[in-house]
Amino acid sequence: MNGASPPSVPAHVFNSHRTLLLNADYSPFSYPLEPLNAEDTIKGLCLGRYVVVEWSETFAHSPSLEMRLPSVVAVKEYVTDAGLYGVPACNIGNLYVRDKGLCQYTGRELKLHGAGTHTLATMDHVIPKSRGGLLTWENTVLASQYANNAKGDKSLKDFGMPLLNTPWVPRGGDLLYLWLTEERLASLPQTWHAFLQVVPTPALRRVLEAAA
Repeated sequence: MNGASPPSVPAHVFNSHRTLLLNADYSPFSYPLEPLNAEDTIKGLCLGRYVVVEWSETFAHSPSLEMRLPSVVAVKEYVTDAGLYGVPACNIGNLYVRDKGLCQYTGRELKLHGAGTHTLATMDHVIPKSRGGLLTWENTVLASQYANNAKGDKSLKDFGMPLLNTPWVPRGGDLLYLWLTEERLASLPQTWHAFLQVVPTPALRRVLEAAA
């Protein structure tokens, strides 16, 4: 592709290379971000599925081919059921992001793994399952294992501890906005940054204003 051949990239660099995938409108294709590995990136380009948006400084080599690997690609046809506009699954990982890693009863900072009962993150049904409560964003909050066990099948009124925040339904873009701390953004390639600028939805703006 270029006149001068760069040195062959070490295998570990090729294997660790990641490409940001965008929808056709150049917004992130999904949340959580699921970057492509080098092999899938090359395959998608060869099949004409992607267009290159930004190049990296990494080159892949074979006996007959030298190819510069892209840092950012976009699908050619807009995918309506992908991207940041839909409602993501209500699971422990996404709930952890929405509730900023805090127990919604005690305000304590929680961890997803390897913690004691006071700091281990769990999903709590605000209206307990035994009382007909469903696994929905509006009825689920992050809670420590201790608080979850203490609440059991009680109602909020019977439990006697108010929630820090009213449960709300996030969009994928809201979770990306909350997940992308300055530290996380700094760990990602600079060429990705311009495509990760997310505008909060009205629901997220209300949450941010309430916490200010």
